[in-house]
Amino acid sequence: MTPPDEGDGLQAACRVIVQRTGIVFKDRHLATLETTLRDTMERFNLPSRAVLLDRLRDSPDDASEIIFVIKRITTGESYFFRDSEQIEFLRREWLPAMIAARRQAGDLTLNLWSAGCAAGQECVTLAILLREAIPDIARWKIGLLGTDINSDALRQARTGLYSVWSMRATPESTRERHFVAEGKDWRARAELLSMIRYQPMNLIGDPTPGVAMDLILCRNVLIYFDDATGDRVLARLAGCLAPGGHLILGAAEMRHAPLPGCEIGWHGQYGYYRRPKPSDETAPPVREPEPPLGDREARVIALMRTASWRQALEAVGQPETWRSNTASLLQFRARILANMGEIRQAIDLCRASIALEATDKHVYLILALAHLEASELADAEAALRKGIFLDRKFLECHFHLGLLLLRDGRREAGLKSLRGALHHAQRSPPRWLVHHSANITLERFLPSLRAELDHYARRSHGPA
Repeated sequence: MTPPDEGDGLQAACRVIVQRTGIVFKDRHLATLETTLRDTMERFNLPSRAVLLDRLRDSPDDASEIIFVIKRITTGESYFFRDSEQIEFLRREWLPAMIAARRQAGDLTLNLWSAGCAAGQECVTLAILLREAIPDIARWKIGLLGTDINSDALRQARTGLYSVWSMRATPESTRERHFVAEGKDWRARAELLSMIRYQPMNLIGDPTPGVAMDLILCRNVLIYFDDATGDRVLARLAGCLAPGGHLILGAAEMRHAPLPGCEIGWHGQYGYYRRPKPSDETAPPVREPEPPLGDREARVIALMRTASWRQALEAVGQPETWRSNTASLLQFRARILANMGEIRQAIDLCRASIALEATDKHVYLILALAHLEASELADAEAALRKGIFLDRKFLECHFHLGLLLLRDGRREAGLKSLRGALHHAQRSPPRWLVHHSANITLERFLPSLRAELDHYARRSHGPA
């Protein structure tokens, strides 16, 4: 029989891991957790369960103890071309339709995100599908992001080296074309690996990417969460979709109730969520005489709201053609380039806009989001605080500052910022659009904000 202090320690460990990662443990998994805790104490020479719990509660996400525990309690096993019916949907329906639409619009950009990418097999699969579907891929701007809470898995992903077991659903011709044999293993070719950016991310708390996504795959991840946490993660993912974007889950994870702002579609036994596109009437025609400056700004805003980044960039034009209001147009160009993945250019343009007009709060939000995308947290924090200094009611800056502070371990300050965002959001017109979002109104944003605040408040105070 487990001694009382050990049993209490096990339950306390469950609570800490749930608060930190969202991962829940069913009774049948407790023995695995008990073994993991004992092995962690032995490996890191920890004198007691209490010391281990302190490490699990207070260490940063990249601490060795955290990585070791997460690796042991999550499966992390995947393989290329997993779930063939979903892969065929992407290959035969989603990709051809998306590519054709982008070509017609003259916007050769795509942004894809594998959320919970393990060792990168899903990302490499997407890279293969893209290279096989787009013969002129060198002309395109492809953003392919892979995130996972397991830093060890991401380190393996960056090597691109895989066992033959990961190839079990890969056609031989595909393997020979896209991989190179190294002993008993296979390495993905450099042209695939160069397409992918890997980044550690905890889906329940870390800031989401600052780019609207055309496709998000989050397969066999929600099975680790309870229903409430899973629903909150789903809402966060759905909020990252571009108009027309798809969110695809594992077969057993699909909810039959719609997500706010999304519709449900089905391909065979697999469902997906899709964010509808606004009416085509929203975007003005591409070919027309150059409008006066005020009309140009309205046109750029309309194109950005439909995530038509290439067209928006053309509508902004080059600085030498601008007659006035240069600071505002520099901001537009910065935001567009940030969404196209040109982060350094976006930061430079923001600084140029500030040099012309240092009191416009919006440029500091754009600058902060670009710094966040580049993982430059100190610079992002400084920009967010400047935006709040210029407008104490700037709720978007309060919101992103709160998430940044929480990510950095400053919980009380982070909660204060989130409460500030909620306070100002509740006192603003519900139909206002959230700055730099995919057409999200405050009415739709408020439930997500309340859920974020409730989650972090409970995590901060611990279980009752």
